[in-house]
Amino acid sequence: MPIPNEMIQLENVFNRVLKSLTNDWAYNMQDLKITRTQYYVLEQLKVSERTVSGLAELVGLTSGAITGIADKLIEAGYIERSRDITDRRIVKLVITEQGLSVLETLRMQRKEVVEKFFGNLTEDEIRHMIDMFEKLLQK
Repeated sequence: MPIPNEMIQLENVFNRVLKSLTNDWAYNMQDLKITRTQYYVLEQLKVSERTVSGLAELVGLTSGAITGIADKLIEAGYIERSRDITDRRIVKLVITEQGLSVLETLRMQRKEVVEKFFGNLTEDEIRHMIDMFEKLLQK
């Protein structure tokens, strides 16, 4: 079955939006040298300390990928490894005070990026887009 032209057009527009959003994120975060994935990891660690495997499952990446991300965030001083008191074999990732501080800055910058992209949409349009994307993810 051939793909209708509208679907091709939708894919092209969707890819351009993602690329533009990614570029704006990178531009706004270049001083902090934080990727969107690293930001998301910090957000999750603010909620609760986590093991690498637990964080990998939550974020949807491999443990190896999370280890690489964690190494960079540790090097920057934003998180640290901590051994479990009851079982020293368990290593958890914990956000530091510096990580909390940079997270607040990231949140403000993220808000600017999001408002730039979606600020001209009405609440109904935003709700409709959310519903459409959730429907696509269910397929």
